[in-house]
Amino acid sequence: DKAVGAERQNRLAGPCVDLLHEAVDPEDEELVLPVLAFPVVDAAGRPQIAYHDAAAGGILKLARFVGSGGTGCTSSTFSGAWACDTVDDPVNAVGKFNSIAIGSDGFARIVYWDATAADMKFAQCTLPACSGAGVTITPNVDGSANNNGRGASLALDANGNAAISYFDLTNSDLMFVKCTNAACTTQAAGTPRIIDSVVNTTTSEIQWSKIRLGSNGY
Repeated sequence: DKAVGAERQNRLAGPCVDLLHEAVDPEDEELVLPVLAFPVVDAAGRPQIAYHDAAAGGILKLARFVGSGGTGCTSSTFSGAWACDTVDDPVNAVGKFNSIAIGSDGFARIVYWDATAADMKFAQCTLPACSGAGVTITPNVDGSANNNGRGASLALDANGNAAISYFDLTNSDLMFVKCTNAACTTQAAGTPRIIDSVVNTTTSEIQWSKIRLGSNGY
């Protein structure tokens, strides 16, 4: 009806609209993103979306708006407008609880959970096609044997290094780690560190965190 049509148009005019004015809207039944997809926009105004592809066995993928000539995506809705890269496809099930940011080089940085190993992983895209030789994968950023990485949130400092908040489910702790290089293979002294121990340890209440950095890097 007209009310539903107007409401749909309002959502299509929202912030997650591609450069062809076609919506990428998780609430639209006709235009559905894969589970746990979070978009960001690069310096050219083009959206990139990290997501967990459960149908493919649990892998991390990246959708990039390219305008035309894109490959790897199965939707005919945006034929050629998007490219879909397989960022990480190990034997393990990966890709849930992901968070994405764009580096000054225009390439994505993604933190995400390895459900099989119960570890947090980090992907540094180094080429436009963030797959194979175009990506560096760092496993177990936390470095502990605990179940960590759910609810991860990522922000980049002025040097392009990641600051990450996440949960340690083994101890029910909110955690923070500061990377000291772009691939997050090294961490700042004193991190990872516990920010807060969550009193209520039900899984549903320690799923999510959100981090942002100020202009001073804190």
